[in-house]
Amino acid sequence: MKMTWLNKRPAGNGARTSLLPSGGLRRQRGRKLKGFSDGAPSVRRDGALTRSPFVLAKGAGRCHAGTRRMRFFLIDRITRWELGTAAEATKCVALSEDFFDDHFPRRPVMPGALILEGMAQLSGLLLEATLQQKYGKGAKAILTVLERTKFRSLVKPGDALRYRTEVLSINEAGGKVKASALRDGSLVTSTEMVFAFKYVADAELDAKRQKLMEIWMGGREERPDS
Repeated sequence: MKMTWLNKRPAGNGARTSLLPSGGLRRQRGRKLKGFSDGAPSVRRDGALTRSPFVLAKGAGRCHAGTRRMRFFLIDRITRWELGTAAEATKCVALSEDFFDDHFPRRPVMPGALILEGMAQLSGLLLEATLQQKYGKGAKAILTVLERTKFRSLVKPGDALRYRTEVLSINEAGGKVKASALRDGSLVTSTEMVFAFKYVADAELDAKRQKLMEIWMGGREERPDS
């Protein structure tokens, strides 16, 4: 049974999109197909309905397994953590990364924006922890400005990136860092980033962030908020 996409765009105006064995997409407005339970399409095989693992995520342009949107965590492990000074992290770029499907077909290259995102994630975490230590305040770092950004090399599947970030300045309103990404010791990307602090009271978000930090720190004795 062959399945093909006739339209990769998501259904708009509340429409439900399903992947059917006929080789096309059927749009359903305000009702479910027989055999559908929670939005996961079913495929008819030999007269029986079988659950398909494919769901077109709302607001996305491709098919994803599951019903939740994909989130990009572009840090694998934090390897250096010095509050108020600097931090380093690693990112192993795998061929299975979702963005390689379209960037680019048969010529996989990691988008420069995602390299910057990884650098920003590490930098933002460092600034947030430094703010907590220095001023006793909890906030979320929001990237606002990129300065002197340069891309020097392409990043492809199999590459291992090392992010480095150095705190240049920080106060209760925001901070600035100098960040870079390296591969085998060679500079790939460099930039300076300016962040603003957004004060958000969200206990659930803080708990999830703490769990992520425990994973990224890899069980090291140094705590992110130490």
